[in-house]
Amino acid sequence: MDIKKIIEKKQQTLPLNEEEINYVINNYLNNNISDEEMTLFLKVICKYDMNDDETFLLTKAMLNTGYRLDLSQISNNIVDKHSTGGIGDNTTLIILPIMAALGIKMAKMSGRGLGFTGGTADKVESIPGFKVNLTEAEFLNQLKDFGIVLATTNKSLAPADKKIYALRDVTNTVSSIPLIVSSIMSKKLATNSNKIVFDVKVGRGALIKDFNSGLLLASKLVKISKRFGKEAQALITNMDYPLGNKIGNSLEITEALDILSLKKINNLSSVAFILASLLVSLSKEIDYQIAYKMVRECVESGQAYHKFLEFVKYQGGQIDLLKRASFVLEYRAEMNGYLNDIDALKVGEVVRELGAGRKQPTDSIDHTVGLEIVGKLGDHYQQGDVLCYVHTQNQSFDLSVLKSIFLLEQEKKDINPLIYGLVED
Repeated sequence: MDIKKIIEKKQQTLPLNEEEINYVINNYLNNNISDEEMTLFLKVICKYDMNDDETFLLTKAMLNTGYRLDLSQISNNIVDKHSTGGIGDNTTLIILPIMAALGIKMAKMSGRGLGFTGGTADKVESIPGFKVNLTEAEFLNQLKDFGIVLATTNKSLAPADKKIYALRDVTNTVSSIPLIVSSIMSKKLATNSNKIVFDVKVGRGALIKDFNSGLLLASKLVKISKRFGKEAQALITNMDYPLGNKIGNSLEITEALDILSLKKINNLSSVAFILASLLVSLSKEIDYQIAYKMVRECVESGQAYHKFLEFVKYQGGQIDLLKRASFVLEYRAEMNGYLNDIDALKVGEVVRELGAGRKQPTDSIDHTVGLEIVGKLGDHYQQGDVLCYVHTQNQSFDLSVLKSIFLLEQEKKDINPLIYGLVED
């Protein structure tokens, strides 16, 4: 078998079979196929696409390069949640304690961020002492004894994905739907939870920019999950605007606490409660409305908040030692008007420049920096009102870079919905 012939076959728009896909994945992982050859293969997939069978086989091949966690010794009813990523997207840390408080086991493997902001692992590492580099035994024991666990992705789970993703990141082959699906699903299936809810982000601040592509991705994630025997649903949500008011690692920890203690209700809390309710509905096999009521009662009673504090302590964290940036600067409105737009992409870029995100995987990040947006879309501001606080180590940070993020206008405009839809099959 030959990589060049496989590429030529795909260029003729012919579907690849299991043997051919396995050959490419295994030989690339074992360094028998060069980066240059693999780049050609990835670019051909981007151009000519893959059908559902090919995507399933690609996912299976990547999954089989590592091993799967055996969670069956703990339970056959373990949930997981995956977001395709966005700005101010901190739903995981709100959902985890809700699951624990409701007696639902949730196993979460999270990566570190590359790009605008840190991943969930970066966010919890802003809590001094919080341990995310767990051994498999530690991961399983905590899941069994405490009910929820959050750890960095184990290198032995779907190792082909890590190598292929690193190549995709530098070869402009990130946005292919089959490649996105196989990357997400190989890791999810290796973690081996039984029931999965996906949050597919669509808009400026997301990998997927348009609704139709988001719908296609959501549909394929659910289909592939079910072909592997998992129950799954996918929520499609708006990422034209930041989800939360706080963007930056330690800032997002404080916002999760604000939401769990009902000090704040915003778009982040809305999406988090919906995702949590979908997980409860799947896990307990109950109607969504009943599940949503359970989630709200869990938060309103304080159970979820206290469970979050227990969770942090269980993994070694000291929440009271959370650090803050050296300076907090104020960006003020230059005119009267309604806030009609907050550009999520530009927010992400500014936060990365502040030091909260990475440009290279080896970059270190500053957990304390970020932006804190005051108010919400549609609010009216007077000239001189604070639009945003900048948490920074640089007292002379140029506030003018924020001008293109916020759009104030005399007339209030309609805002696109937060939730675009739910895919169940």
